[in-house]
Amino acid sequence: MQKGATDANKEAAGYSMTFQGPASESAIADQVNMVENAVNRKVAGIVLAPSDPDALVPALKKAWEAKIPVVLIDSMLSEAGKRYYQSFLATDNEKAGELSAKALIDKVGKTGKIAVMSYVAGAGSEIGRVGGFTKYIKANSQLEIVGTYYSQSQMATALNQTTDVLAAHPDLKGIFGANEPLPSAWAAPSPKPEKRAASLRSGSTAIRICKAS
Repeated sequence: MQKGATDANKEAAGYSMTFQGPASESAIADQVNMVENAVNRKVAGIVLAPSDPDALVPALKKAWEAKIPVVLIDSMLSEAGKRYYQSFLATDNEKAGELSAKALIDKVGKTGKIAVMSYVAGAGSEIGRVGGFTKYIKANSQLEIVGTYYSQSQMATALNQTTDVLAAHPDLKGIFGANEPLPSAWAAPSPKPEKRAASLRSGSTAIRICKAS
């Protein structure tokens, strides 16, 4: 996203771009402050991937009152914020979750255990991806979903959670990772030496296939 914005900015004569983000997707108050600071600086426009569908609404209301156009990407705001942005661009997150579920079923079959490893509970994209995945799994298989684990988009947390779930469920057949920290965490060795794993990744989602050697 940053690369694309930087490339596009080169063609926008007279405009500079600042790319900011909180340390983690769970640092919602930090993102609210960034938006409010941008409004106070009287920027020409704001492109925002909101971490929370409700918490960002008051800040975007301030942008709207200041006549600063806002484009949302990746995650939607709640209905209360609908009037405060001009456009919304995103992956069809629910469809991405469905396609990941179909790919996992194709690899592991329709029975057994799988785990769902997510990032920030309640984020708009998370609701769509995990919701689409679980809905498809329940409708098209008898796979048992082992919890939903939230890493708060922290790679170390994702690694620990992945290690724990593999240790607790040695019969696990696959894992769905809903966001980018998961594939990097999966590079860690399995706590079960007889286990090996293959990963399939598309965009911000990934699945891990656990197989006996």
